[in-house]
Amino acid sequence: MKKKIYFDANSSSIVTKKAKKTFLKTLKICANPSSTHKLGRKIQSKLNQSRLYISQALQVNDSNIIFTSSASESNRLLIDSICELGRKKKYLPKICCSKIEHPSLAKYLKLAYQKKLLLLFYFNLNKKGNIIWKKNYYFADFFFHIAAHNETGLICNWNTIINKISNKTILISDASQLFARASNLPKRIDSAIFSSHKSGAICGCSVLMLRNRAKILPAPWTGGPQEFNMRPGTEAVAIISSFGFIAKNIKKQRKKNKKLIKLRDYIENKIIIKYRNSKILFKNLLRLPNTTAITLPNLNGDVLRIVLDETNLCIGFGSACSSLSIETNQSFLALKLNKKDIKSTVRISLPINISKKDVKEGLRRIFKTINKIKNH
Repeated sequence: MKKKIYFDANSSSIVTKKAKKTFLKTLKICANPSSTHKLGRKIQSKLNQSRLYISQALQVNDSNIIFTSSASESNRLLIDSICELGRKKKYLPKICCSKIEHPSLAKYLKLAYQKKLLLLFYFNLNKKGNIIWKKNYYFADFFFHIAAHNETGLICNWNTIINKISNKTILISDASQLFARASNLPKRIDSAIFSSHKSGAICGCSVLMLRNRAKILPAPWTGGPQEFNMRPGTEAVAIISSFGFIAKNIKKQRKKNKKLIKLRDYIENKIIIKYRNSKILFKNLLRLPNTTAITLPNLNGDVLRIVLDETNLCIGFGSACSSLSIETNQSFLALKLNKKDIKSTVRISLPINISKKDVKEGLRRIFKTINKIKNH
């Protein structure tokens, strides 16, 4: 059996040994953080400590941190909260949203619009990933833009957005891919979503950060008083503690991720030399250090994925939350790819600590598989 090589860190990062150790250590404390006895207070202190580490990593107050089970849940809580605000104030919130948002956000926003709970306006992007501005975008109540695109690695240029939108607009970003791989978000951003398993922690925890103007958002769900009365339900403290460990050491994580630029560029150069008609999406723009999206014309990506999987190489094809869907990738359409090229585009997202030897072996398997498909 060939060694498994992992080129799909954007779907889920490999858990670091120390984050796992922190999780297992916390797991030994059997108590509910809402309990008032000694064990309850002990596990509550672990929760508070993790919240503090994450708030410090994000340079916000610890009261701005709300824990949920996943980025998908954070997105849903956020949208339900916006709809609840509209219901209470008897108006339809005006939302402006990019077409490259993660499906967990995009699909639920669309559903809320169909239910007539909000007004939804999509903004188009040019070939450089920048917004094509229209008048009705400037005075939105809420403005959504993904911080780093999970499929191409493209990082948002916030300066233009911040300069153009109204001071009253609540600015929101899904920053799940960004936390461990790049610098912090601008202070103007009022709300952001972060995910534990995109950062090297155990899967099952997300942070919904609410600050500035976003503090007006009401709790949309009834239940217990956990998470500052914003999200009911007993917190998964062991998982949260692993995320807290990553946050405590966030500078080291980001430094390690930054080193992946050389390996990412090495992969791109080798593929361009091997297949002259291939294309690196957004090659000369600011991207995540570990991510490349490559279009290999006249190649069936579905077949390539299946055959590569048989070689024990894990590689990405679009969002993990939508990869089981037969729908055309909407974010790639928004980024001006035609349907044929979308089928031929693959994503490579490198994990921390991958060796150059494994990168070379992964490339060898890709080249061998492509030749096998073409000669079939």
